[in-house]
Amino acid sequence: FPAANGAIALAPLTDATFSSPTWKENAETDHFLGPSFAPLLKTPAIVRALIARFSSGLPSNHPHLSPLFSSLKNLPPTLIQASRHEMLYGDSKRYAYKANHQGSHVTLQVWPKLVHVFQGFSNLPETDHAFDLIAEFVSNNK
Repeated sequence: FPAANGAIALAPLTDATFSSPTWKENAETDHFLGPSFAPLLKTPAIVRALIARFSSGLPSNHPHLSPLFSSLKNLPPTLIQASRHEMLYGDSKRYAYKANHQGSHVTLQVWPKLVHVFQGFSNLPETDHAFDLIAEFVSNNK
């Protein structure tokens, strides 16, 4: 297969062990994921059971479930967008940091006070700005 010219991720889950502090720190500020996931995070056994159900028996730290725990060298140019106040912000931040330190080029764009995958809410002015930045990234990585 030919190499990808680039990758775009909107607040990706990169660590299925849920070990990023923002899973708990941002539970109250992420009004999209917080109401559903915050109660589950208080009972780690429930989280482990959810991962086991959808993981085909792989441990939650396996690179197929948690790319943060794999080598992030030689990635195509990558754009990640996230909100500082969403539960998955820590996953995005840690992934971008690790990938950049392993020699890949990952750009993390962060907005304040928005929910997980705010880009899906067309009535937000931030959504237009986010899509303009995505279009610019695509144009620059043809």
